[in-house]
Order: sequence, then structure tokens, then C-alpha cells
Amino acid sequence: MRPLYFLPFVGVIALALIIAPFTASASKEDASQFVDNLAKDALDTIGKSDLSKEEKQKRLQKLFSTHVDIDWIAKFVLGKNWRAATQEQQDRYLENYRSFLLKNYTSNFENFTDSRYEVVKAADGSKAGEYTVSMLLKRSGQEDIAVDYRLRQDGKSFKVVDIIAEGISLITSQRSEFNSVISRNGLDYLIDELKSKTVERK
Repeated sequence: MRPLYFLPFVGVIALALIIAPFTASASKEDASQFVDNLAKDALDTIGKSDLSKEEKQKRLQKLFSTHVDIDWIAKFVLGKNWRAATQEQQDRYLENYRSFLLKNYTSNFENFTDSRYEVVKAADGSKAGEYTVSMLLKRSGQEDIAVDYRLRQDGKSFKVVDIIAEGISLITSQRSEFNSVISRNGLDYLIDELKSKTVERK
């Protein structure tokens, strides 16, 4: 079973996004160009020598929180347990999941200081307004990492709703893990675990 902090490195590039305007009727070409521009901006932030590690992380977290549909992902990975949760549990879960995702997907950005990327292709999704953009992350002296980004059109912009790295989906792997934790120990235990993982990363 993958750990709660699965895919911390690829998430930095996959989720650190900046708005790029395009027409209301988006296409897979728009999605491809959007991801291309965003990856450039993310790597530019990572490569800035005049910024401290904390400043870089803060900028990436801002990009992440603005342009990733974190609340939708949070509810999806909780599955049926979201509907069964009390309002108080839902509120605590969302708060801690947001912090967990932000910390774990931006804390190891320094590993991409010498990275490059190549957008390979873009394809229409299974539903209108959804797209999948495939990219290769290239790191010096290491094998390329194949990453698919699932995007959903959100007005005149896109939101990231999943990352598939080397065939492994972030949201489906987390959903399986979270459900397993809840079935053994309950939702409150999961929420406490998310909080503790965030504290560990500070």
C-alpha cells in the first residue's frame, strides 16, 4: 500500500499551476499549451537562486491551492465515508487534507532544480471539458518519469483533478488507502494521521 505522502516529487510539477487564459470553448491543444506554460513557471520558481527554500515552497503552495481542485479531490478520495461523516468531521477533514496535500506536494521541490520536461500529447477526456495531458519529467542521471495530468475546464481556466505517475493514479491510490485506514481505525484516526503527517513536514 502506498504511503500517505505518495508522489511528493511529481506533484510539485504536476500541481504548481498558473492561470493561462484561453477561449471559453477549450480544446486539447489549449490544455497542452496550458500545462506547457505552467510547467515552465513552476520550474522557474524552483530554479530561482534568490529565493529561500521557504519562499519557494510558499509560492508553490499558493499556485497549488489556487489551481488544483483540492476540495473535490479530498471528497473523492474519502468516497462513501464523506457522506457518512458528521459536519464537524467533514470540516476537520477538509482543513487537514488541504494542509497535508500542500505540505507533502511542495516540500521536496529542490529535487527538481536540474529537471526538464517534454509534453508528449494531449487527449480529450471521457467527459466534455475534461482532458489528459501526458508529460515526461526528465531528471539528470535518472530515468524519465511518465506523468499524465487530468484537467477539468473551470470557466475560462482549468483545474487539476488527478495525477497519474507511471500508471498510478493519485486519487485512486489515496482513496484505496484512506478507505483501508478508516475501515480499521475510523475517520477520526485518519484525520489525526493527516494532521500528524503535516506536522512532520514542517
